Amino acid sequence: MANELSTTREALAHLLDVHHIGTVIARSRRTDNRGVTEIDFTTSTIHRTGSITDLATGTAETNQNCLYTHVNRAGEAVHEAKSPTTGLVPPAIRLCYPLDLPIWGRQRDNFKFTRAESTPTGYLIHHAHTHDSTQHGTLTIDVETGLLTRWITHRDNNVIADYELTSIIRPSHRPASNDDGTITSISFDDKTNDA
Repeated sequence: MANELSTTREALAHLLDVHHIGTVIARSRRTDNRGVTEIDFTTSTIHRTGSITDLATGTAETNQNCLYTHVNRAGEAVHEAKSPTTGLVPPAIRLCYPLDLPIWGRQRDNFKFTRAESTPTGYLIHHAHTHDSTQHGTLTIDVETGLLTRWITHRDNNVIADYELTSIIRPSHRPASNDDGTITSISFDDKTNDA
């Protein structure tokens, strides 16, 4: 039991450290009962900005400096506005922002963690629905890139939705520090003088 708890803590530490990754360039694939949707994207996990392009429609969305822009297939801006006040990033890139996922057992969340296990490439975190015992899922964390690469939810043994990061160009490995030069951690010497 202690080993399982330790593994779960390690997995969650990796999951919560994703905002230190910096720029992510990849493809997001969602598979559900409506079919498959693929999105190419670039995002900055530090600044919560980026752009996404729907491969089926050719439309694009950007969120830079709190300005949201929707661009049609011809490259013309068809909608510009202040970024949504919800603070949530678009579903296509939400795997890069684990705190935006409804998996933490918070009041507004549908899922809570049950356990984690080590895999050869990282961790597999299991979670259960907070109100429906037939729903459950898994999160896959790749420690090489530092990213949450897959989130699958099931009802009994049937897949409800499968979100996956594929074709990851950046990061190819977890950076030791942010590429933009920002400080990612600070440690303090907490010694006190008992005079």
